[in-house]
Amino acid sequence: MSLLARFLYILLLAQAMACSLVLEPGALDEGCPKGMKPCFGKCVSEADPAFGCGQPSCAPCGLLHAASTCNAARECSVGMCTQPFLDCDKLAYNGCEVNSVEDVNHCRDCGVDCEATPRTRVRAMGCGAATCYVLACETGYVDFDADEENGCEQSASTQHEDAGTGP
Repeated sequence: MSLLARFLYILLLAQAMACSLVLEPGALDEGCPKGMKPCFGKCVSEADPAFGCGQPSCAPCGLLHAASTCNAARECSVGMCTQPFLDCDKLAYNGCEVNSVEDVNHCRDCGVDCEATPRTRVRAMGCGAATCYVLACETGYVDFDADEENGCEQSASTQHEDAGTGP
């Protein structure tokens, strides 16, 4: 047999073997033990977020701003949030949805609402660097001392000897 004939024979044999592997995936389905599933030609754990936990697909868990894990029901869930993000609603599908550095309703931690406590003559509160602050005062007032607790404590028309040292 010539070298070219041998090469063609090996090529045809390899192609036939590859086709039989592709055409018979059912054998792998039946061969995975309990708690495992077939992915990419091998059995993988249903507790591995890299293969989508117990979901039928093999796509990895991809949760926003989070390291994924698999819960007891073999579903993708939040393992740990990437700072400064938090999982305040405890819904896995949206991951760690809150930026605790700038979210006025979850400033620094879940449920820390900068606007929950009424403050004197304050129109709006903000959150920056995980700290509540006065964002806007009512017309004619200023937050002279930058203390968010006492709100907009000074009339804009009032003159003080230390005027100009506020924010």
